[in-house]
Amino acid sequence: MALAPRLWAPAIRILEATGLKFEWERFSVGADAFEKSGAYIPKELVESIERTRLALKGPVEPRRPRLQQRQR
Repeated sequence: MALAPRLWAPAIRILEATGLKFEWERFSVGADAFEKSGAYIPKELVESIERTRLALKGPVEPRRPRLQQRQR
């Protein structure tokens, strides 16, 4: 599940209102990233933070444990 725009859009509007120019890079983290890449924090995200020394983090969905079916 992608982070809802109602959570990140206001922060982006505030930052862009400063008049500074931003090049946004978006990454999935948490359960979504794990399902796609096998990592909760993708390597590309870490590299981006190291390169730019910035991150705008929103809520992260934790991994949901799979419920085991009961056998009858």
